[in-house]
Amino acid sequence: MTNVKENMARHSLVPEKVKQHTHEAVKEFPRDTFKGALRAIADATSDTYQVDAPICFATALAAVSAAMGKSYLASNGSNHPPTYANIFVLVASCTSGGKGITTTCILKPFYEWDNVRDEKFAESIPTKKASLDTLNMKKRNLLNNSKKKSSTVDFEQELIKIQTEIDSLSDDGKTLRNLPPLIVENVTSEALAIALEEAGGALFSTSSEASDLISIAKGRYADKGNDFTVLLKGYSGDPLDFRRVNRAKVKVPNPRLSLLWMAQPSVANELLHDRAASLQGMTGRMLYFPGRSRLEPEEFEPREIAEEVHGSWKELLETILRFREESESPLDVPCSQEARKLFLDFHNETTESMRNGMMSYVNELGKVRENAIRVALVLAVAEHPKAQPTEITGDQAQRAIDLVKWCQFQLIEEIGTHRANNLADRSRVLRNLILEKYADEAGCTVRDMGRLHGFDKEEIQEIAGCFQDLYELHERKPHTGRSSLVVRLRAA
Repeated sequence: MTNVKENMARHSLVPEKVKQHTHEAVKEFPRDTFKGALRAIADATSDTYQVDAPICFATALAAVSAAMGKSYLASNGSNHPPTYANIFVLVASCTSGGKGITTTCILKPFYEWDNVRDEKFAESIPTKKASLDTLNMKKRNLLNNSKKKSSTVDFEQELIKIQTEIDSLSDDGKTLRNLPPLIVENVTSEALAIALEEAGGALFSTSSEASDLISIAKGRYADKGNDFTVLLKGYSGDPLDFRRVNRAKVKVPNPRLSLLWMAQPSVANELLHDRAASLQGMTGRMLYFPGRSRLEPEEFEPREIAEEVHGSWKELLETILRFREESESPLDVPCSQEARKLFLDFHNETTESMRNGMMSYVNELGKVRENAIRVALVLAVAEHPKAQPTEITGDQAQRAIDLVKWCQFQLIEEIGTHRANNLADRSRVLRNLILEKYADEAGCTVRDMGRLHGFDKEEIQEIAGCFQDLYELHERKPHTGRSSLVVRLRAA
């Protein structure tokens, strides 16, 4: 039998496999991914406040994605349906890394836009309240004065018209509907679902100190562990039907959540190293941006970002938000033929890597093409003078792929050693079980490994994928009954 210690040592060097997959060049942060106002505000924030570049670029990218909401779609021309531009960004940076100043600076136009909405809504409340009272009075009069309510066509049409106007102002006919939110910060999963419904399905979850949000996602208030459901559906757009005893149900047919969470590395790692987060694809949906503290001497005179940089950035976000308010349907932005080919090659390259030594990261690599398409759509919108591009170009696709590769490299490098060590420990247990209990048999079914020994199917597949020279999986087909997946040790 192959020496297990040698195999464990060799396979624990997972970052080397990642380098082969993502190429050494992506270790350098790809600033050239970004152009125009997005590049200018990120560069200026980094240089002015001495913040590591990935933190600033991640924040700017998330801001544009959040502003776009559900107003843009990218069509890849493949068997997959079009996708929105909502992305999940996770930034890990230690104390004094610049998380707070970066979000304050880069998200400022977003918050200003939201504040103006609040002010306009507050000013409209008296008028809307008067309109609601008038409509309710008309409805009562119509119901009281009509003698042939059920058979009069005019009565029915008038009643429908009045009720439609009432519904546009109030859910219950008494209380005015709140202004749909654009942004939420520290909220529970239930509150996030409610906010998504109120927002019409498009929402931005952001926090410069997201420890509470990560704790909630990992199941602080859930009886059965992690609480990723709303987040996962908010990424993919799967219908959200949220029900709680003695509370109104929440139903969102196509939720789209943009996310920017910043946290200390130790807190971010709680999510990155969480097995459930990996198995359910939460980590695979994340664009991971680690940032370091730039310990540089400060100057006596304060430095400021140029007004034209602030102005161009504000104009970009407001142009996108204005289009979002005014558009009745999303703008479809197709991929060019060159872009489609680049995305397809990226997908095939990643799939090949998963077959050849990266199987233990299948959950982290499964969304790379979709993330790249979404990033490319963000770039296309941000770089168009009117934020209304006609296509995603090959150049934008390649730059998006370069960024996703960099994030992917950082993610797997972070979780690599930790996961390899865990898999090595579990592999020893699995190997000893097979030698002790199934040495005289042609392996053990994965079903029995779970039922009798606590190994689930995904874990065994990860172990077999990581230590391919130790294990093999094959399907056993009996004469009758269902087939079984069998794990066994390879012969020496």
